Amino acid sequence: ASDRWLGSAKIIGTRGWRGFQFLFIMVDGELYGVNDDKFYKRSPPTHGSDAWLSSAEMIGSSGWHVFKFLMSRL
Repeated sequence: ASDRWLGSAKIIGTRGWRGFQFLFIMVDGELYGVNDDKFYKRSPPTHGSDAWLSSAEMIGSSGWHVFKFLMSRL
């Protein structure tokens, strides 16, 4: 496997990602993230100016900052 993946990677967002405590993609292709103590989900961004957080569905409204890990069932 090549270790030069960054050279062929596609930018899918240019700002706001530092505010996330967790980001992960599930096997169903949905992107999940914890930002400002809230849990969100949506399909991954498709281009650099896609405002993911503003169009994501909030699926948890508080308490998410206390977790150290979030995992999914395989």
